[in-house]
Formats: sequence, C-alpha cells, structure tokens
Amino acid sequence: MTFEKGDRIKIVYGEREVEGEVVIGSHNNAALMISFDAMLGGHVGVMPVLVHDQERGIYHSIIDGTEVRIQLA
Repeated sequence: MTFEKGDRIKIVYGEREVEGEVVIGSHNNAALMISFDAMLGGHVGVMPVLVHDQERGIYHSIIDGTEVRIQLA
C-alpha cells in the first residue's frame, strides 16, 4: 500500500481509530508524517512513522515505537 501527500487515511493506534491525513511521505513510503485531530499516546495532532510491513499498512511511531495501522479512508 502506498500513500501520497494529502491522502485521507484511517489510523489505528492501539484501541483507538481516528481519521487523518498524510502530510508528507518519503518517495518509497518508508517514512510518513501523518496528521489527525486527536491525542494518540503522547502524539498531539501529528506523528512521524516508519514502515514495518508496507503491504499490510503497519508502521511504527518514530517517537515511542508504538504500532500504527494506516489505511486509505
């Protein structure tokens, strides 16, 4: 799964599910900056993530290592 700047996304962080947007991504989608209108763990409104399993949309927070699932909304 690949993401583009401006894509509307569904973010699953632990038990929470929120909608958000891709702010910017690396050319190979290995790293993304995502935004959302919520507080997820220690992240308030934005979160940098690194890919763990691109095919399944599994990323990890660069800040605390928490698993984040991302899908197109």
